[in-house]
Amino acid sequence: MGLLGTIGQLSRSESTAALLGIAAIACFMVWSFLRTLLFSPPTPDPWDGQVGSLDEDECFQVCHRCLGEHHSSLHFCPHCGALVGACTSLMPPLYLYSIGDVFRAGVESSRKHSVLSKTGYFFAAFVAYGLVAPLFFLLPVYWFKLLRNVSTAQNPTDVDL
Repeated sequence: MGLLGTIGQLSRSESTAALLGIAAIACFMVWSFLRTLLFSPPTPDPWDGQVGSLDEDECFQVCHRCLGEHHSSLHFCPHCGALVGACTSLMPPLYLYSIGDVFRAGVESSRKHSVLSKTGYFFAAFVAYGLVAPLFFLLPVYWFKLLRNVSTAQNPTDVDL
């Protein structure tokens, strides 16, 4: 707003010249970006011939939590119960499990949380629990468990994978 406010205080010819200069600089930046994007040398392919197609029948999907194999038609991992389906988080009755899994990671995770993730969990809980009238009483319970977990979280190198 400072630059545009200054342009508004100039005379008509000065403001026209300033706007033309800004437009010329913007056009040059777009032109140089497109030139770099279009004419840069291609990067080498990181995959060799041993990596086959992932759509073949012999490829299987693995769970993100326990790395156990599962069939692509399943919504939950048969080993640990995590959500593993490709569209499970988008299905109306099942998306609540993915939201619960995210909140559960904040209070049951043994990994160390950053300041950003702590505040994210804190405010996400306020939005999820505090603004929904029937669940407002769960907000202090979740915050208590979150703060207790944050204060007793282990060092990330101590966690067994």
